[in-house]
Amino acid sequence: MPWPAGIWVAEDGSMYVADLKRAQVVVFDPAKRFQIALGDAAVLERPVDVAVYGNRVYVCDMMKHQVVVFDRTSGNQLQVIGKPGLKDGEFNRPTHLTVDRQGNLYVNDAFNYRVQKFSPEGTFLLRIGMPGNALGSLARPKGVTVDHDSNLYVVDAAFENVQIFNKEGKLLLFFGGGTGDLPGSMYLPAGIAVDYLNVRFFQKYADPRFKLKYLIYVTNLLGSNKLSVYGFGDWSE
Repeated sequence: MPWPAGIWVAEDGSMYVADLKRAQVVVFDPAKRFQIALGDAAVLERPVDVAVYGNRVYVCDMMKHQVVVFDRTSGNQLQVIGKPGLKDGEFNRPTHLTVDRQGNLYVNDAFNYRVQKFSPEGTFLLRIGMPGNALGSLARPKGVTVDHDSNLYVVDAAFENVQIFNKEGKLLLFFGGGTGDLPGSMYLPAGIAVDYLNVRFFQKYADPRFKLKYLIYVTNLLGSNKLSVYGFGDWSE
């Protein structure tokens, strides 16, 4: 792959990689053997991210301002979500996307300074964020992920933090900020992922009274801490 960008690892271990130069999503099985390529230059111009739910593969095309949906088995195009614009359901340079456990789709509508939520079928549901510098606003939104409670995590490269919103779009809290290489700080953050499977490897780094439930990984483009790991959980009594 000449220019890989976003990647999604499905529950069965299959890997879906958006490649900018090929203008395709390349699919590998759990043994990393090539399976199929989704789309081509006639369908995709700049596929920057990909997410999978059930038999649907969602591909974020930044230059066409849309999300293209493919059938996971056949590779056929099923649907196009969005078009250029400012209205609900329209995009201006979408860059990242993710899905929750119910199959709802979240798209970082970067140049409209918001994240849009859609049903699995592509119906617009909710707009999260707005331009500005106050809490709950977005200045340079990047990666997005969703936890098991449908809370949305949005990376902001300008604020150098992650803001957490509930499923109604209400801001819950933020973390990060700081300067450079300080513990817990972020330095031009970009990608984000949630992990419930590897908590046991990190529990020893937490206070003995703090029970980890899940982890959040954030990638930083600058600084020495290229990957920061944050633990979420509960304090024991």
